[in-house]
Amino acid sequence: MSSARSSRSLCMCNRALGIASGPPTIQFIHCHAQGKPLPNGTVADSHAEIGVIQQAYNAGKTQGAEMSMTVSGKDVCGYCKGDIAAAANAAGLKSLTVQAVDNATGLPKTYYWLPGMKSIKEKP
Repeated sequence: MSSARSSRSLCMCNRALGIASGPPTIQFIHCHAQGKPLPNGTVADSHAEIGVIQQAYNAGKTQGAEMSMTVSGKDVCGYCKGDIAAAANAAGLKSLTVQAVDNATGLPKTYYWLPGMKSIKEKP
């Protein structure tokens, strides 16, 4: 496949992660870039935004829920913009709002996600 986004598949499967029991884990499988795994490829290298959704999912609090999170002191990275949307969808969220800080200006910004969106979008 030609890009990391098109090659990503999402599954909720513990066996793929070697986890014997417990709740399913939202896992992203990415292509490797120059032999390195991309962010959010496993639970171990997931960014905090994905971890927050996973923890809420594990606690049974995501199905049909409206979720809000804050990224402290920085913006959401490019990988996470698509991965947050995929994780929110897989977790069954109704909506998601992410508060962040623009890396260039230091000003606050707000992203949103609704079912059917492939990426979080900045609110105007």
